[in-house]
Amino acid sequence: MKKGFIYFFAIFWTLLVSCDPIENRDQLGPVLDESELAFDIVQEPAGSNTVKFVSKTSGIIPYFDWGSGFSNEETAEAYLPFAGTYTVTYTAYCAGGSVSISKEFTVSDNDEEYFKDPEWNLLTNGTEGKTWVFATDVPTYDGKIWGNGGYLNSPAGPGWWGRTAADAKDDNIDVNSELYFDLNGGANVKMSENGKNSEGTFDLTLEDIMDGDGNVWAIGNIELAGTTIPHGISQNEDKKTVYKFNICTLNENELVLSYNTGNLTSSGTEAWFWMFKRKGYNY
Repeated sequence: MKKGFIYFFAIFWTLLVSCDPIENRDQLGPVLDESELAFDIVQEPAGSNTVKFVSKTSGIIPYFDWGSGFSNEETAEAYLPFAGTYTVTYTAYCAGGSVSISKEFTVSDNDEEYFKDPEWNLLTNGTEGKTWVFATDVPTYDGKIWGNGGYLNSPAGPGWWGRTAADAKDDNIDVNSELYFDLNGGANVKMSENGKNSEGTFDLTLEDIMDGDGNVWAIGNIELAGTTIPHGISQNEDKKTVYKFNICTLNENELVLSYNTGNLTSSGTEAWFWMFKRKGYNY
């Protein structure tokens, strides 16, 4: 239960009880029937990413919950950048208790303004999706697809130690792993590794990370939830699973991710690198 809702309900109940005469507290009145509840869903134009929920039931305290947000205002507004079908639950708090109803509504398209940075499309190919695989034929770093190097050292990659496709099995790296992103109804990620599939969501933060010479070393971060990338571990931190990575390279065909050990931010401290390419691309 959300903290804001707990706080709101506690105040509502305190006021309700404290204002009632003692002899009436056992007769607060009936709970409304679902058929007595009314609220509007307003999208202008139809299918818009901005949605208003308007309470039309008199004599109650309204509460709207649309999954990614909530409000106890008579009119609530939600911004939903992803296309898809959503559900809002409308709860009416009245003298005798509470009653709820739910309705579905549709957002027609992803908000182009929200996804205006080209990196969103480079990573995901929009709603169509994009699959990344280990760059087993990468011509740099002696062909290493995973390994360590210096954080903020340029260029970004496994310049110290690592595994090539030929010796990946020594660290149980599945060179046939796949990493898939799309923006179809959300920021979705799927991962296939060693015959197992998992899926989750991701958040992209685009903010330049500079090296000591003032050059862009990474264009931002990607944080995954529900799954991680193939072999997404920090080798020297008891092989813990990593979910947040720097994006050192992202173009039509290449994706290089990095994690700095222990979140140390000094130049030259240990970082781990994953070298991916677009599925179907050959160097």
